[in-house]
Amino acid sequence: MSWDALIKKFLSMVALIKSLNPAYKQPGDGSNGVCDCIGLIIGAIRRMGLKWTGIHGSNYAARYQIVNLQKITALSEIQMGDVMLKAYEKGNKKWNLPSRYWAGKQYYNGDLKDYYHAGTITSLSPITITHMTSPRMKTLTIKTMQDLISSNWLYHGKAKPIVEAAGGTASIPSLPPATTPNTGSMAVA
Repeated sequence: MSWDALIKKFLSMVALIKSLNPAYKQPGDGSNGVCDCIGLIIGAIRRMGLKWTGIHGSNYAARYQIVNLQKITALSEIQMGDVMLKAYEKGNKKWNLPSRYWAGKQYYNGDLKDYYHAGTITSLSPITITHMTSPRMKTLTIKTMQDLISSNWLYHGKAKPIVEAAGGTASIPSLPPATTPNTGSMAVA
């Protein structure tokens, strides 16, 4: 299946979960009336018939289930279906990274950011991030880089199961040049 077809299917599964109006509860993937932030991503991927392996959590996802995870420097880097993440840096008073991700522990990979919230890009014009938070799913509109910074949605990447289903990273469309604004939209109703 092509990259575009996989992203369209992923976004339709996000819309399906949204239509079920699940309540926020950890852990949950929308299959039993409850969902959490990473559960929205996991649930959509599983409904596509793809596998999500490992721990149900944003920190695990960021380290092992997101391809090309990087800090956003321009809105033009954002693409449809990107997994978006919020993170605290070590030293921030809200940083609460579980110890299994610390140096010398089972899931340590050198990254000590505490990825505490996840969502996905469901539209590019305007940019919208759909995410599960208490008490129900929400959609945030981003108009400027400052909107992104002030809401702390600073990291993005591609869901590994989708990348693998598309045939690997070579199948991912290249990013537009930084001077080209995103104008496409596949808004999820």
